[in-house]
Amino acid sequence: MVFGPDGNLYVGTRTNNIYKITLSTGIITVWGTSGLSEYYSGVNFGPDGRLYAVAVSGGTVRRFNYPSGTYLDRFDSGGTLGEPKMITFSPKCGSCPASLPSGNLCLGATLQLSPASGGMWTSSNPSVASVTNAGLVTALSAGVAIFTFVNSTTACSSTTSNLTVNTNPSAAGASTVCVGETANITPGTNGTWTSSNSSIATITNAGVISGISAGSVTFTYTRTADGCTTTWPFTVLANPAAPLIGTITQPTCFQSYRKCGSHWFTIHRHMDDYKASRRNDIFRIRNFIYSNRPPSIPHILSELQIRIHVLQYLHQMWLLIHLHLHLH
Repeated sequence: MVFGPDGNLYVGTRTNNIYKITLSTGIITVWGTSGLSEYYSGVNFGPDGRLYAVAVSGGTVRRFNYPSGTYLDRFDSGGTLGEPKMITFSPKCGSCPASLPSGNLCLGATLQLSPASGGMWTSSNPSVASVTNAGLVTALSAGVAIFTFVNSTTACSSTTSNLTVNTNPSAAGASTVCVGETANITPGTNGTWTSSNSSIATITNAGVISGISAGSVTFTYTRTADGCTTTWPFTVLANPAAPLIGTITQPTCFQSYRKCGSHWFTIHRHMDDYKASRRNDIFRIRNFIYSNRPPSIPHILSELQIRIHVLQYLHQMWLLIHLHLHLH
């Protein structure tokens, strides 16, 4: 016996008839007959939608049309099958091939297999790549895996080709650079670099970075062989502003003597205030300042210029205080 496409039960008997039992009412009716003196021990519906019945007495297979029940023919090619008791059909599996869109996957990436429904997916190496029943693959570690799909209706199965999981490239090198300067990061071969903001920093495929303006940027490297990527955060630093000294003016006179003139004359006028041993020290200091002054500072110097000059080239606070106390 077998359930038909209509949900009713079809039974072969020790007569030459095929009976139908209506499932909702239990009523038994003659559905098909061959008109031959034989009985049917087993019946089943074939992939073509017709009913096939095994005739035990003659060892033959008879075919009936569905849904009319009309006898068609003897299906087997002749001879005898002995006394078969049942007939079965293997599921047709050609409609559920497993599909792998790519043979490579980068670590941490995902991939969609087909079909995405109607069955169960399994991975040959779940530690390398896992898969859900919806066909979503996740790369977990470097290695190789294959995937098998089993159709929940027909129980047919199909297996994909190999999937290779590749490790991602790694980057190293500088993390900052000043505006207008260059820096390097690796790798500098076998791939391409891109910048998330080329107005802040640019990068060549050799990993040479040029700082354009202050800010943060992310560089992305893509390996040519498999398309796997890595990123590198980077900061471009602003250059410090030049120190502001102020406006330097030549005074019209010095308060100590109320007389105009150059600073060198003023120092000579102050020499009288020093002992002989201290005068030699002052002369040595004066000569050092004069001989080491920048070309931009003229021979005639103001009091403020001397202070700046001392601060920039001697870096000795005691000298600055000493001149301040004795030149006012």
